[in-house]
Amino acid sequence: MNHHDFLRNDQVNELSSKQRKQERKAATEFDDLNNKLERLNLYVLALGELLGDLGVSKETIEKKIEEIDLRDGKRDGKFSEVSICTNCRRKTAVSRPYCMYCGASF
Repeated sequence: MNHHDFLRNDQVNELSSKQRKQERKAATEFDDLNNKLERLNLYVLALGELLGDLGVSKETIEKKIEEIDLRDGKRDGKFSEVSICTNCRRKTAVSRPYCMYCGASF
């Protein structure tokens, strides 16, 4: 094995090691997200049962879900916090530092 082969093998081993670390990190993050999702599912089930016990219908809950979903102006099954621009009065994502319609700063 010559010097170049040795260096190449060393580089391959280093890349393989980095890749394994990244894979372990990704697997851990996936497991953490899965655990959070399972916990959130328990909360949703508990809240649904409590609301049912209090006489709140499934239809009423679904209407509230739709109302919340539409707060950002889009029926997309997602919740996005919005700000109302004081200049043009249009809805803009909270994460934006300026209005995407008129350019006013927040």
